[in-house]
Formats: sequence, structure tokens, C-alpha cells
Amino acid sequence: MKFLRSLWIPCLLSLLLIFSSSGRSKAAQEPISGSIQEMMSPEEFKAAGLNKLSPEELQKLDAWLQGYRETTEKKTEQRVTKEVKKSFFNREPVVSRVDGSFAGLKGRTLIKLEDGTVWKQANIDDQGRAGILC
Repeated sequence: MKFLRSLWIPCLLSLLLIFSSSGRSKAAQEPISGSIQEMMSPEEFKAAGLNKLSPEELQKLDAWLQGYRETTEKKTEQRVTKEVKKSFFNREPVVSRVDGSFAGLKGRTLIKLEDGTVWKQANIDDQGRAGILC
């Protein structure tokens, strides 16, 4: 259980990074479109007083918001990347032994260690057999 708990945050951050990266590539292909007027309901637009702006002022506001979105996206990606690297790649080495016997990798092998952590075989195709060299 300790193993699962210790991997929760790095896995979550990794998924966030993957989805933010895929979202970023989609955003690079297809910029966030739509003016603030299209994104707000008519009631929200009027309540915010934006109906008083000229078309030029609305255009400048939309340009500023687009720049803000892009800046925020870049900062978020940098922060998440830094957190993932810090939490996942700079960990202390695991120092323990197999609890019980180890019969090799069978495709879906779970390996319990004496410290209570459980490791799951990542590559199902890896059966631990020696290959022929010729």
C-alpha cells in the first residue's frame, strides 16, 4: 500500500502533464477561438458592463485575454513539468528485498518487498526468457 500511495502524486502529475501536452499541441494546431462575447451569456456580458465597449475595445480585450491564456498555459506546463521531474526522477533508491520467493517474470508479476511495497511488472511481453544470439 505504501508503494501505491507513494506513486499517487507522481502518476497524477504525469497524467496532467500528458493531457496538458496533448492539449497544448491541439491548442497550437487550433488556437482557442471565440471572443469574450461568444463565451459569455448575454446577461453576463451586460452585467459585466462589456456592452458599453466599442468593437475596437472588445477586440483589444479579446487579444489581451488570448495572450493571457497562452502565458498561463506555458507557465502551467513549466510548473507541472518541474514538479513531475522533482517528484518522480529525484527519488531515493528503493532499498529492500523480495518478501518470499521470486519465480521470475510471468507477464503480470507482482513482486512484494519486505518494506511492504508492491511492484507490478510493467512490460507484459517481458517473460524473462533469454534470447537466442545468432
